[in-house]
Amino acid sequence: MGELRAAPESLVSTFKLYRNLDALYDVLGSVVESAGAFGSKDEFQGLANDLSAIEGSRRSFADRMETLAGAKEVELTKLRGQIHAAQQASVPSGGTKKVIVDDNEPPKKPAKKAVPKPHTETTAKPTASTPKPQ
Repeated sequence: MGELRAAPESLVSTFKLYRNLDALYDVLGSVVESAGAFGSKDEFQGLANDLSAIEGSRRSFADRMETLAGAKEVELTKLRGQIHAAQQASVPSGGTKKVIVDDNEPPKKPAKKAVPKPHTETTAKPTASTPKPQ
């Protein structure tokens, strides 16, 4: 109970206390049943009243858990919407670019580079008509 008092919005603490309250109700129910079968009418009546009070508390606590869970669900939905809106705002207006990689496509061979042909200079051969220098 102290844990729940310290953090009243905690679902974990709420469920822990509910389980304890439910276990107490089950045990007290068995005691009341035994008192009805073997005890006096006054013992049975007192225990039955206590069981009824615990049953009321258990139902009230279950309603509280339902309300708390609903509030948490609304809060989560609101936060998810804010995250979605923030993500949409951060996406460039041009949209997103998709790159598709096909691992099944055979690799392309690199294109062969054109090998330049050696540049040859043409030299004129002396002919018979050309005088030779002396």
